[in-house]
Amino acid sequence: MMPPISFYGALLNEIVLSTMITNIKSPLVFTVLVLADVVENAFCMYSLMKTKMSRKIVPMDSTNEVDDNEVRRRKSLVKRSSSVYSLIRDMKEDKDSGSSQGTALFIAATLLQREMVETMVPLQACIVMSLLYESGVRSNSLVSSWSLDEDYHRALMYLGIDLGIEVVVFVCTLLMLHRIYPEFSSWRILMGLLRLNGTIMLSFCIAAWANVLSFQNTLMGLDLTFQFEWLRCGGE
Repeated sequence: MMPPISFYGALLNEIVLSTMITNIKSPLVFTVLVLADVVENAFCMYSLMKTKMSRKIVPMDSTNEVDDNEVRRRKSLVKRSSSVYSLIRDMKEDKDSGSSQGTALFIAATLLQREMVETMVPLQACIVMSLLYESGVRSNSLVSSWSLDEDYHRALMYLGIDLGIEVVVFVCTLLMLHRIYPEFSSWRILMGLLRLNGTIMLSFCIAAWANVLSFQNTLMGLDLTFQFEWLRCGGE
């Protein structure tokens, strides 16, 4: 269940981020939000490459073979962390190539799945926000705050820029993973995740968007403009 749970966490985070981007008025805030995501991915790829390049083969004698086999058996029974950085750090202490290869594959699958989500959600946000805006829905606190067409166009512009950046980051991730681990096929990893968990991921995607849109409903009392108009109602 780790891939679907990781998928839902990344999906919900990216939907909230895309929602924030659509209502940003300052380009500086938009730049900070996008760069934070890009730097995080770059740091993970750098740490993974550094770990791969710095691994050394340590000679083993026969006296320690039994103890090492026991250590490997215990490590194989330990559940992997959901943190990519923690997994990369654990690889530095792991001298077993088989276990290290499995951990590397798990890291690659997690990174690829997250980049897939981060590329997919801005496109979904463009479609959802366009449908809400064109249909004239007034119960959505985000769309109803756009008084002019330029607000809507600015939101689409920010989402489009975010989508373009995520596509570039996704392609760079594919190239870097292929260079670090040429034996891994990114296409097969993604297709394997979708084949095994496609139905669950689709259900999580619908549930996440329903959850976020329900919080944007005006009946929930959410004010994404942060103007708090009801404070100036004079007690009425």
